[in-house]
Amino acid sequence: VAFDYIDHTPDMFSKGDNAEVGMWVPEEKKGAFIFRTQGSGNVVNKNVFSIPLKEGDTKVSVFFRKILFESSYTVFTLPTGVVFILIVGLGFMVYRGRSILEEYTLFALSAPWVFFIGGIMANVLVNVRYGILLQFILSLLAGILIVNIVNELKVLRVRRWVYTILFLLFSSLQGWAIFSTIPFSLNYQNDFLPLRYSFADSWSYGMYEAAQYLNALPNATELKVWSDRRAFCRYFVGKCIKSQTIDLAYIKPDYFVVSRRNVVKGEWFKWKNPPEGIRDSAWYYSDESMNNPAWQILIGNRPLNYIKVFSFQENIDQ
Repeated sequence: VAFDYIDHTPDMFSKGDNAEVGMWVPEEKKGAFIFRTQGSGNVVNKNVFSIPLKEGDTKVSVFFRKILFESSYTVFTLPTGVVFILIVGLGFMVYRGRSILEEYTLFALSAPWVFFIGGIMANVLVNVRYGILLQFILSLLAGILIVNIVNELKVLRVRRWVYTILFLLFSSLQGWAIFSTIPFSLNYQNDFLPLRYSFADSWSYGMYEAAQYLNALPNATELKVWSDRRAFCRYFVGKCIKSQTIDLAYIKPDYFVVSRRNVVKGEWFKWKNPPEGIRDSAWYYSDESMNNPAWQILIGNRPLNYIKVFSFQENIDQ
């Protein structure tokens, strides 16, 4: 299904003044999108899932779908190495017949579910911003599991080279997760999340690289560029347009720099006094334009997390 970048938020949702506006998606389409209602935070609605609702769904099945939706934000934003240790560590303890329902382990395993259920009851989506506390709890659990694994290996009297292999395996996995996304290693998404999905926006990641691209163009100091993130202007050597309304009778931009976050939020530039025959400003946010940028960078190699640069089109025929 083509993504039209148009705000489809229903009238029942109040966007407020500083809202993180989501996109309304009909039930027959796929997509996980977020809405914010005034004073109610991020709403989890029965029509908002990564998998559309099916006919015959019961309250129980809908509840468990919401649990999965909520928990995905924690599972796929934990560091890759932590997820690996949790899976291997818990599996190893069960295999060895050790109880995982003791002291901190029980607390760490139950805390996320209490958090998720509380979020559903309050109609609040527990995204990475709200669930950052869970990352600390689960990371500490991973450390405890490492100690338990070492103690179990001592009981088994394994050779020292086994410890070395396990250490190198963990270090390589976490090292790859960090270095493969440099310089965007703190974007809260791990390697278990398929690249076609994204739980985080670029914010101002990639704006430095966009500025460097434009700075390398001929007469860069004379270029006039509009950006939806002010961070770009700190690095750009030319003239930076900050107003969301661009008066074409006064200034004509050479390029536009857009971020995925502000595209989804609907913070688009708009023309004022456009001459006859010029492309409408909304065209730059259409599939035709978004699929053919002059330059782009994908944060963490994820197509849904990007910074894109477009050149100004003088007329419709360009």
